[in-house]
Amino acid sequence: MRKKILSREDLWDLCFGAAVLGTGGGGSPKVGYDYLNSVVNTGKRVVLVNLEDIPDDAIIACPAGVASIAPTERAKQIDRILDQLIATEKNPYFEGLRILEEYIGRKFYGCLPMEMGGFNTACAAWTAALADIILVDADPAGRAVPELELQTFNIFDIPITPMVLSDFFGNVAIITRVENDKAAEEIARAMAVIGGAASFVGRPIEGRELKKSVIPGTISKAMTIGKALREAKAKGLDPVQEVIKAAGGIMLFEGIVKKVEWNDSGGFMWGYHFIEGRGKYLGNELKIWFKNENLISWYDEKPFVSCPDLLCIIDSSDGYPVTNTAMSEGRNVVVFGVPAYDIWKTEKGLKLLSPAHFGFEGEFKLLDTITQA
Repeated sequence: MRKKILSREDLWDLCFGAAVLGTGGGGSPKVGYDYLNSVVNTGKRVVLVNLEDIPDDAIIACPAGVASIAPTERAKQIDRILDQLIATEKNPYFEGLRILEEYIGRKFYGCLPMEMGGFNTACAAWTAALADIILVDADPAGRAVPELELQTFNIFDIPITPMVLSDFFGNVAIITRVENDKAAEEIARAMAVIGGAASFVGRPIEGRELKKSVIPGTISKAMTIGKALREAKAKGLDPVQEVIKAAGGIMLFEGIVKKVEWNDSGGFMWGYHFIEGRGKYLGNELKIWFKNENLISWYDEKPFVSCPDLLCIIDSSDGYPVTNTAMSEGRNVVVFGVPAYDIWKTEKGLKLLSPAHFGFEGEFKLLDTITQA
């Protein structure tokens, strides 16, 4: 079995690279990295293993945070609580893992991130480290997504239950059965609304099924992007171009953020970014709709790139990923697209993750059609 013990540089690369793929959501890469450092400082290790090397009969858990990413006082309160718990056995993600192990009567072999994001990918890494188990180099999205049902697991009918939900005030629930993944999302989101955020540990899955239903190598891809960003400054290279190249991205727009409209409702941060073009995009405008993550765009009010493809926003001066929590008017940004994995372009994939899922109509474009134009 091929194993890689991740260094602190690897962990930085992972968090900031995953934040690029997080398309504005998935949580703060700085917080994710700081928390990972806190866990590693106790002597724990993050051990990465390739998907194909997971034994068929090994069982894997999926930890993640469920919350609005809006910068509210409630969110800051939860951050302060987690600051104290992160490297202890009272960490709610670690507690959820142990509770789920007890419920199913099996020990987990490893953890799989539920998505790519600065916090949520790190969440799987620190949970694995605390439990002294491995981290799987894969995920069921290849990006960050706003709802639990928006995962490749759903395409392959992999059950989401049993699942453990807990908030950061000691409340814990074990959900044994749900009607479908949409119902699981609604239950988890309700707990997140009540408590301000919730930790999720669920989808216990054996290796043989895992290999058929997730996207391999996404952690390695995130680390490649983060490394390109980190090394660009050291080598005097253009960080924007290095990040886009490492991500396999396509330049879409560059400009200044003229307006940000958002609200915190139903356990999500919703809103629009309005970006006024600069340089060769002068005189044009890009509008992006987000639900935690950037999902749909309009170029001069005409339907443009949308999910399942990735709409990534980075700072035009230093190439750092810009989360929607930190987006502000007057900021100079670059927007680039990354083609979604092929599984999302299937009939089942597009039914799950498309503008229609979010109630939008119009002839939105996939990136491969734009590059061929």
